[in-house]
Amino acid sequence: MPAENNGHIFRTGSFTFQMDGVQLETLKRVSGLQIRVEPVLVKTTNGQGQIKTQKYAGNLTPPSITLVRGMAKSDKLTAWLKNAATDPANCEKVNASIVFAPADKGSDKITVNLVGAWVSSWTPGDLDVTNENPVDETFILECDEVKIS
Repeated sequence: MPAENNGHIFRTGSFTFQMDGVQLETLKRVSGLQIRVEPVLVKTTNGQGQIKTQKYAGNLTPPSITLVRGMAKSDKLTAWLKNAATDPANCEKVNASIVFAPADKGSDKITVNLVGAWVSSWTPGDLDVTNENPVDETFILECDEVKIS
């Protein structure tokens, strides 16, 4: 079911990926985006000795976000992914954004800002010498915080 945006159905036309405010490439697919608040259980006892358990909002838990990129690959993003794969202890955390551009030009873009993003996984697509299509790459980002604007 499509998400609604300001009373309108939001159909995504494209996803773009930015690092430090610079658009690097268009993505094929994005999954795993969520904002999750960890529930905290608090038990209290009333004057009659009855125990009551209530849930309260705890810490925000940043998601693991899966991104798939296709044919047009940015050299800067490729270098960052390669560095994460070869030297994970020194992989640079960056501020990244995923911009959802709606298919309907009258709707607003949605920008998901990933604060302190770093690469936790990289996977090439199926490698097959008979395949004439470019190889897709899937990578997973972790981050310290998610902000939507």
